[in-house]
Amino acid sequence: MIRSAREQDAGRIADIWLDTNVKAHAFIPDQYWRANFEAVKEMMPQAELYVYEDEQGIQGFVGLQKDYVAGIFVRSEAQSQGIGKKLIGFVKGRKERLSLKVYQKNRRAVKFYLSERFSICGEGIDEGTGEAEYTMEWKMAQDNGVENGAGDLQIEKNSGIIPPLITQKGEDIHVRTFQVAQYTKNQGRS
Repeated sequence: MIRSAREQDAGRIADIWLDTNVKAHAFIPDQYWRANFEAVKEMMPQAELYVYEDEQGIQGFVGLQKDYVAGIFVRSEAQSQGIGKKLIGFVKGRKERLSLKVYQKNRRAVKFYLSERFSICGEGIDEGTGEAEYTMEWKMAQDNGVENGAGDLQIEKNSGIIPPLITQKGEDIHVRTFQVAQYTKNQGRS
């Protein structure tokens, strides 16, 4: 069952956050997550949190700040059982669009979000870790059968960007984006 988080869930949610981050991000020193643990616990009451709970207790949660997915976290023992899919489906049912950032080295998460019809719309560097990350976005129209000739990718009209080319070699995912020059009838290229 998915429900809104309660005040008494804070300790369990924080423990899942720490454990999941340490295990999913082996490329970042554990100390980074431990150093941020208290600050994250303090920010949790300001976030929109939903937990997935079964007869054994809270197995995972999703945190939102308006339309931004701060993260989906599922206990390592409960992963690959569809809990993350249920959590992201739950918040998709409440929002028209969602955005998030994900470390490029977290290939499992990148694949998950792509399978959930998120598109990669940018790249950057996380200031706290120095790690490369993707910015990803989902729009309700993508799940309502709107296609643009790019498969699962959705690009806003007149954005000046054509769909990224995504390739995968083994465990590596490569994304390339291209800028498109816009033309007007009498002015040529702009």
